[in-house]
Amino acid sequence: MNTRLLQLTIIMLVITLLSGCTEPDPIQNGQFVYPAKSRIAKNQRSAGNQIPPMPAFDGVYPDRWPTEFKFPSETYAYYSLKLEPVSSPAASQMIRFRCVSKGSPNEILDYFRQEFQAAGMSLSHDNASGPIMGSPGVHDLSVENFSGAGVTYALLKVTMDDDLGGYTQYGGHFQFR
Repeated sequence: MNTRLLQLTIIMLVITLLSGCTEPDPIQNGQFVYPAKSRIAKNQRSAGNQIPPMPAFDGVYPDRWPTEFKFPSETYAYYSLKLEPVSSPAASQMIRFRCVSKGSPNEILDYFRQEFQAAGMSLSHDNASGPIMGSPGVHDLSVENFSGAGVTYALLKVTMDDDLGGYTQYGGHFQFR
């Protein structure tokens, strides 16, 4: 009887694997590739866009980046970090980022709460938007008027999607005087 149960289990496993029920690893050739079945990839395809793969973050932070604030160890960045001029009464420069990192949305949120705290930044906002138009929503963390490192405003938006193969997307920016 145990042999029959083992045979049925193996057959079900083979059927599952052959039916495509398993999502491939999103890390391909050292880059993060959005899983085809993810909500984000589906939305981009329906809009006629394709998301390019994200290379591994090179670990290089630009001048003025708060030294205590770091990305998680397994991070892939959509574009390089750089200082950009802005015309705003509150800031003269900013650094934008869009990344994915290994971990669930809640793990990434907890990580960045700790990073803000380690950098001496007190959160002025820590709230979730809740589901929006079929998405699980985003969670915002922000800091206003931090005197250290000349940061006037910091924003982090974490998407609450859990269909990215164990990774979480987030983005945001730092503004500087």
